[in-house]
This record gives sequence, C-alpha cells and structure tokens, in this order.
Amino acid sequence: AVSRVEREVLFLKGPGAFLVLDRADTNGAAEAVWQLNTPIAPASAGDGWEITGTQSTLAVTPLFPASPAGQVLDWPSLDADMDGGYRLDVTDPAAAGHARFLFLLAETGTVEGAAPLPGAGTLGAAVTFTDGTIAEVVFGDDSAGGTLKLTSGGVVVFDGPLPSAVGTLPLFDVN
Repeated sequence: AVSRVEREVLFLKGPGAFLVLDRADTNGAAEAVWQLNTPIAPASAGDGWEITGTQSTLAVTPLFPASPAGQVLDWPSLDADMDGGYRLDVTDPAAAGHARFLFLLAETGTVEGAAPLPGAGTLGAAVTFTDGTIAEVVFGDDSAGGTLKLTSGGVVVFDGPLPSAVGTLPLFDVN
C-alpha cells in the first residue's frame, strides 16, 4: 500500500532548469517508481538520460538516489490504446518503502556540474550552470519546503526558505 506521494518542483528561471523532488512511502511490498512520459525515446547518457528533439536536448539527471535503476518503456507495447510515446521508469532498489527521488532537468550544455548535498534529514543539490550561476538547494527528507541559495556573478541574489505549504495550482479555462 502507498501511504504518501509528494512532489516539490523548483524552477530556476535564469538557467532554465527544474529540480524535482518526489517522496513516496509504501509498506515495502509496493515499489515506488519515478516516471517521465515523453514522445521521444530517452537514451542513456552518463549518469542519466537525454531526450533529443529537433531543436534541443533535455538532460534528465538523477541526483538521488545514488544508484537508481532505470528503463525506457515503449507505451504502445504496454497499452494498446496508446499510439506512441515512451516512459522512463526509475526505481531505487534500496528504498525499502521510503523512496526519495531528486532529479535535475535542464537543456544539455547549460549545466557545468551537479552534485548531491548530503545532510541529516535533508536532500539537496549544488548545481553549477555554464553561465556561472550556482544553485544550492536543500529539501526536507520528510517535510515540504527547504532552502535555496542562488549566486550569480559571484553575488548572492537569493538566500532563504522555500515555501513549505502545498499550493493549489490555478485552473484555467482555455475554451
């Protein structure tokens, strides 16, 4: 059984990157799977995957867990109702009912380096972008919110807390 599923998303507008943290707790009999659906097949690249379109390539980089297991599935082979597309499934073989996934999604060529920031009761990452921007993000392992320190051109432009409340996304009528 699944007892918790939470997602926190941080968009870093300047560099154009997303950090996605997912928390999934189960009774241990159920396996938590991080999934990304895409019309283009992800290809294994270094420590993660790349999705190459006609104009750019998205790098999908796992920062936590340290040793994820991933596979790319072809949607039409899984479900006859699907006409195309792919699904990237990532698991943590060591999760034991307490799965945490931290991913960096950014256009290739925009990230110089990314590394997990270990801490007691936290999950975080230090990301250095090719434009010199440095983002140090720390999320709570079991609670929403965290902190962000953003440095650009050697100047700290933000150093403070991330929201700890769960916001409701607005609904838009597109008709």
